Amino acid sequence: MSILKKINFKIAIPSVLLGIGVITLIITWPLIIDGIRQIAQNNAVQTENPGAGAVNSTESQQRYQDAVAIASENQGEAQALLDEALTEATTNEERAEIYRQKSSVATLDFQNPDIDEALRFAYLAEEESPTYGTAIAIAEIEDYEKNNYEAAIRYYRLYLDRLTDIGDELNPGDREFYQNRISELEALL
Repeated sequence: MSILKKINFKIAIPSVLLGIGVITLIITWPLIIDGIRQIAQNNAVQTENPGAGAVNSTESQQRYQDAVAIASENQGEAQALLDEALTEATTNEERAEIYRQKSSVATLDFQNPDIDEALRFAYLAEEESPTYGTAIAIAEIEDYEKNNYEAAIRYYRLYLDRLTDIGDELNPGDREFYQNRISELEALL
């Protein structure tokens, strides 16, 4: 019996596609979060001190883009660029954003992604400034890369608890998808 007859393509193909989708989400998540922040910053009511607590997303985004550009050739150099940004960060939100970027960059070497570092940086981002973005980054790595389903369930729930109206609008269907994923994982425990 050939190996092709043994493979259940009804399960294998969707599993591969889901894995590709998750990797894409992990990689693009910092860009999505930056976009949300920029929209929120542009639409925010100005206070007496408009710069207070604002994340300098333009400079942060440029550093991240520079790090992404060199990550496949030199992971260490890409991380060093973001480490430099960490030393300049002045708020928890800025540090959290940079840690999310470091998590994303750690996965960009498709031949040898550093999943342990990606997860470590995602947890550091969560410690600095817990958001639905930090929760989903951790949940997906714990779920799809580490098979740590208990942690995945915990962070999927945090994601759903933290998901804002804007997040719901930007990610239609996420709430139902992740509620279903939690049920699937609970069945595996």
